[in-house]
Amino acid sequence: MRLLPQSLLWRTFLLIAGLMVLAVLAWAAIFTRAEREPRARQFAQMVVSVVNSAVQRSEAPGNEYLVVSEAPVWRLLEKLSTIHPRLATYRLRAAAGIEACPATARVVRWIDRHHGTVVPVIATEAGVLPPRVDLSIGSEFLSDFRLMADEPAMTRKITALREAVGARVAIGEYDEPRLLYTSELFRTVGWEGSEWRTVHIGL
Repeated sequence: MRLLPQSLLWRTFLLIAGLMVLAVLAWAAIFTRAEREPRARQFAQMVVSVVNSAVQRSEAPGNEYLVVSEAPVWRLLEKLSTIHPRLATYRLRAAAGIEACPATARVVRWIDRHHGTVVPVIATEAGVLPPRVDLSIGSEFLSDFRLMADEPAMTRKITALREAVGARVAIGEYDEPRLLYTSELFRTVGWEGSEWRTVHIGL
């Protein structure tokens, strides 16, 4: 049978195809928005949960089943209040299997487009590589642990390492476990007591 534009079958096909396209576009739009707003959405869900628990507690006092999730959600909200919102967002996104930072793809594209035009962040002499300052746990550079509490002595040792190769700067590595973070600046207090940063997260 030839499908004429005027036929019911043809119009039905076009209608179904159009609805499928709209469904895909709507799904993509909703997914994109959901991907961009995990923190707000999930925090809102937890707030709604504790509000519902409060309402149910007042309407059915003594029925602990209705408020079984209240205490865990409150504990989580209190713990999250001590965590930077962006860090919480990145953790939640990573757990969901998507890029931790929403800007990652955009930044990578920019770097790819401008490859070769970016100037050095740190001025170095031509042909001179900055030496690596190993401040990790078990480092031979920190053979004397007293250096960690003696800033002038540590500075002199790093300066000597740098000057030995004629470099203006020295480099401390990213993601390096260290024992240096003993100051109160690096202390956080959680449910299990105090803990200090151990991994270097800067350059």
